[in-house]
Amino acid sequence: GPIVDGPKPIWSDISIPVSTPEEGRKAVETIQKSGADFVKVYSLLPRDAYFAIADEAKKRHMVFAGHVPNAITAVEASDAGQKSFEHLLGVLMGCSSNEAGLMATQGLSLIQLNRAEVDSYDPAKAKALFTRFHKNRTWQCPTLVVVKAMAHLDAPAYRNDPRLAYLPGDIVSFWNPANDSRTNGVPAGDWQYAHACFAKRCELVGMMAKAGVGFLAGTKINAVVVNYY
Repeated sequence: GPIVDGPKPIWSDISIPVSTPEEGRKAVETIQKSGADFVKVYSLLPRDAYFAIADEAKKRHMVFAGHVPNAITAVEASDAGQKSFEHLLGVLMGCSSNEAGLMATQGLSLIQLNRAEVDSYDPAKAKALFTRFHKNRTWQCPTLVVVKAMAHLDAPAYRNDPRLAYLPGDIVSFWNPANDSRTNGVPAGDWQYAHACFAKRCELVGMMAKAGVGFLAGTKINAVVVNYY
């Protein structure tokens, strides 16, 4: 089914834009009637719409899964019944001693957020969060290859890989870090924080596995690539 995202969705051509709880419930109904297996929630959903989607999915005995929206904490998503988290979104922030402050912060770059999450990591909070995941049967789909690539966009090998010659030019341009607003202009020395953040996420995956959290193997197929097939 289509992605369910906020009023200005990230992928407008494959998303249902949702602004209100009523629109969220309607989106669940539409997706169920289409025959889809589950509802995929996404990053820009407003809080009230997200919880309405969770409630409607439960009433209709549908699974909902996907991104942990920016406005929702990892604990909230798990307690609401979200079946799986993609790309470890929200997990490291959920282990932060300053989670509320980071959630409320606007304007931090991706690298600055990486640094803040790692610097405020709280082992006790991580343990409690993973116990909650296990209790709620909240699965994780880490897609670590994608997470690693995002954390190492400064690596020359990614820009100079000879296999890029076999990809369409617009995809090569799309993948170029210089064209990514989240990472464009990052000082060379600051990439160490992204690297450290990836290493911490790998550590968290091991901790979650030991805590009995379930894992899914998943792909990350960009919509730009899908359009070619």
